[in-house]
Amino acid sequence: MELIDVIEKRRSIRLFTDEPIPVSDLKELVRRATLAPSIANAEPWRFIAITNKELLTKLTEMVQQKYDQVLEKADDETSVKIKERIKHFSTFFNDAPAVIAVINQPYEAIIDHVLAKTGYIHDELNELRNFPNIQTLGAAIQNILLSAVDMKYGACWLTGPMLAKSEIEEELDIKHPDSLFAFVAIGKAASHPKPKDKRSFDEVFSLLD
Repeated sequence: MELIDVIEKRRSIRLFTDEPIPVSDLKELVRRATLAPSIANAEPWRFIAITNKELLTKLTEMVQQKYDQVLEKADDETSVKIKERIKHFSTFFNDAPAVIAVINQPYEAIIDHVLAKTGYIHDELNELRNFPNIQTLGAAIQNILLSAVDMKYGACWLTGPMLAKSEIEEELDIKHPDSLFAFVAIGKAASHPKPKDKRSFDEVFSLLD
């Protein structure tokens, strides 16, 4: 499939068939993720593929409980409807044949070698540089999303489950300094959403010549 076709066909898929994904395909998706550019070529990532349905259900329950806890006081009729909608969009991964958990790992950049002379610490410079590690992980996830289309799968990038990040990290044995970054749900699409309306090109592009 041509790259432009893959990009234009990509959708956020939230409904999946029950067809399992071969482990070889999950490995290939992650292999392609690791081809993304990374800060200082540090490759600050790790990936956990989850296909165990009991585990996915357990993670789903953790996320639901966390939202109930955080939004407990949002108990008027409108708020309850919104809360249930948010919970749905944060837990539909339970119906996916596979979920890839993306793990953020520490990295060392060239600038870290002169930190003692700058008065800054690593985290402060990381923020000043607009979090290159997060940009790196975003590039890796985009590789997964586009590769899923190329491999005839559907996928969706989820950050909603991160509300229960600490609970999920404990369940998945993700230990500091590693940290959970996002989920990507993957499977054969049970439906194909129509493309969303986009902002006009003139709104998002300008040229300084």
